[in-house]
Amino acid sequence: MGAPSVGLPPFHVHFETLAFLVALGSTYAFALVHVGRPIDRRATRAQKFSFFVGVAVVYLALGWPLHDISDDYLYSAHMVQHVLLMLVAPPFFLWAIPGWLVEAALPNGVLRALRNVVRPVVATLVFNATVALSHWPLVVDLMSRSTTFHDVAHLAMLAASAAMWFPVFSPTPAIPRISPPAAMLYLFVQSILPTVPASFFTFAEGVLVPYYGEAPRLFGISVVADQQLAGFVMKVVGGLVLWTYIAALFFRWYASEGREVGIPGRFRRGEGGIPPLTDGPRSGGGEAVPAERPGFDRVLAGRS
Repeated sequence: MGAPSVGLPPFHVHFETLAFLVALGSTYAFALVHVGRPIDRRATRAQKFSFFVGVAVVYLALGWPLHDISDDYLYSAHMVQHVLLMLVAPPFFLWAIPGWLVEAALPNGVLRALRNVVRPVVATLVFNATVALSHWPLVVDLMSRSTTFHDVAHLAMLAASAAMWFPVFSPTPAIPRISPPAAMLYLFVQSILPTVPASFFTFAEGVLVPYYGEAPRLFGISVVADQQLAGFVMKVVGGLVLWTYIAALFFRWYASEGREVGIPGRFRRGEGGIPPLTDGPRSGGGEAVPAERPGFDRVLAGRS
């Protein structure tokens, strides 16, 4: 649109992002020590590693160069930020939270309120409303022009996304996970709404977000090409993330069901590295008690 072509922005430290992540990490460490020590409980290495990965993903989204490119040049970079903040980071943060921490740290009233907010129907409405608003061109334009509004919007995205992922990867039995078949259907539903704004951005011939129409053209990428790339990221890349989780849930569920019906081969639980469902100690009545599964095998197992 006549705007000059520019190259990659120079390195810049986003101290507000670092401050947020340091505060988040300090809160996590404080909770593990001061809540866990009196009851002699600890987080596993896998949980701590999950937290580190979640922090790294958030920094990737809100640090240099992606944040600078998103703020000043390309809407497609803005869309990559949204995918990282809404679909990639939240599961890692949920996997990082020990179940005992939720139950020990939250009062019963707060736990009941959280249980209501993360019900699948409520979480779906909250998440999809956030997706729709955060990709409305007028809101995008305001986010691009106001740093404060942009930061608040990112926090809202993280919160809404955590609520959406909670029914699938709840860390606590106090808020049970939905069954794997229900989780697969649930995540499929989350992939439907983004098709609408993605289609607008993909097939629009004019400028939908005025701010990016006025921005310098990074590497000479045109406004229309940038919008098309944004639509691709929103629908295809975001969809691939969701379908990756759906596939993982399916195979975990298939392995579990295979053991119950006696399916032979490496997909039977207890064979091929898949631990059995009842591999832990037994209660006094003789009923098998599931053991804690290490790492991501546990967090992807799904609890009904």
